Amino acid sequence: MLRQSPRGFTLIELIIVVAIIAIIAISIFVAVNPAKRIGQSRDAQRWSDITAIAGAIEKYTADNGALPSDFSSSTIAIGDKIVLCNSATSLTCDGTTDSCLVIDDVDFLNIYLPEIPYDPANSSASDTGYYITRTAGDRLSLGCCDSYGTAGINLKAKVPLVDYEAPPEAPACGGYEFDDYCWYTNIGGGDTCDEICTDHGGCVDEDWNDDASCTVLNYFNTCASCSESSDIGAPYGAQMGASFRCFYRAAASSQNCAQGTGRRVCACEN
Repeated sequence: MLRQSPRGFTLIELIIVVAIIAIIAISIFVAVNPAKRIGQSRDAQRWSDITAIAGAIEKYTADNGALPSDFSSSTIAIGDKIVLCNSATSLTCDGTTDSCLVIDDVDFLNIYLPEIPYDPANSSASDTGYYITRTAGDRLSLGCCDSYGTAGINLKAKVPLVDYEAPPEAPACGGYEFDDYCWYTNIGGGDTCDEICTDHGGCVDEDWNDDASCTVLNYFNTCASCSESSDIGAPYGAQMGASFRCFYRAAASSQNCAQGTGRRVCACEN
């Protein structure tokens, strides 16, 4: 009588066993340091995203003989990090806040790049978390504002940026320079900030005014009529008098701008 040999594992059984072991191994691997695994996964996606953007720019440039119009900027200086976005706003990258670069060229998007990718830690393309900059050789370079790896993520594209044009230097301040603003008083004429700043480039574009509904933003010196005081110097103190040395910015809370001597101190462009 023939003896039956022991039955071995079938191929399906072996596959199931291997799959179970792989699942257990992956679970243990992730559980050991989940933050690291998530960070590494996000960095992999970041590399993939900026590689895709660089590749699309390179292909467009090869096909058309010029950069996509949105990337053809002469105002990006060496080391500037301008964040890519889908609508104009100010965004922060690596501690620097600047206007973002709006990418909406229909000849580029949906043809060379399906859509603007954004950092996996962000929520939308309104702040992609990816930036472009200029290298020392005037090449276009892309990078990620944040990454898990300490070395950062950046990639040089195989295309040159247009020549850099330095912005014109602002005229020297002829008034009192403080807190990055140029201040003038209405001593010598002018009842409103618009009038006072007529010969000084106009008012800065931040709603500075001298209405009857203002709030004190900073102080030139101690003054009894202000809600607070700060001894930072009074450029026009002698002319304005001790009771009125404030300057104002439009806001919801109220502070009478016509108090004291009625002097105005306005932030002008230059």
